Amino acid sequence: MSLLTLRLLFAVLPLRWALKLVQRRRGALGSGEASLLVANDISRAIGRATRHLPFRIACLHQAFAALLMLRRRNFSATVHFGLARDPNPNGLKAHAWCVCGEVPVIGVEGASSFTSIAAFTA
Repeated sequence: MSLLTLRLLFAVLPLRWALKLVQRRRGALGSGEASLLVANDISRAIGRATRHLPFRIACLHQAFAALLMLRRRNFSATVHFGLARDPNPNGLKAHAWCVCGEVPVIGVEGASSFTSIAAFTA
């Protein structure tokens, strides 16, 4: 799936359905951790792709793109959904990031101020 496909999937379908489509597996997954080199390559590839698209790609789409790229390489990964208080009264900010075991893949640098409220592993 491409970034554009993921963006459309999450824009059109209810989250529950979109997650089920992303979670479908085509064979057994490895359980090992990706190396830091593989994680950096995936992060750079997603970063390059998002810079060249004519629309904004949110952290949610980037995290799921990383998950799918890791899954294609036979690694399991986890996408975390987090919330943090916004300085505005009664405001919340949301963020998504992807890790492969203990190896950070994408979005992790901004995740320290967010509390993980859900995780999606595939």
